[in-house]
Amino acid sequence: MTATDVATATTQAQSGKCSPNSKDSSPVKVKTPAEIQEEIQEDATTHLLTGKRHLLVSDIPAAVTSLAQACELLSGHFGETAKECAESYFYYGKSLLELSRMESGVLGNALEGVPEG
Repeated sequence: MTATDVATATTQAQSGKCSPNSKDSSPVKVKTPAEIQEEIQEDATTHLLTGKRHLLVSDIPAAVTSLAQACELLSGHFGETAKECAESYFYYGKSLLELSRMESGVLGNALEGVPEG
């Protein structure tokens, strides 16, 4: 590339003419509301399945986090009382119960050997 080519490209860019690498020349894809809703539902399903897997392998804190995101996405999309949210609510509650059992076990073990009163 010579100095003349650089000067020509610079003047074209300054004058407002489109160059092949400009952002104006590439089309921008706009998502429709149906595509956005489908994407939200896919994300919620992914979080639900991931949370169920974490629960199965006893990674309880990760399960709680993932299932909470699934519940939030589904309740935002369908409403809090929709039947589509039932499975995610069930597993979220189950994971919270396991988390409370795990944390109470830790506290119970810490207090062993300490005299009461």
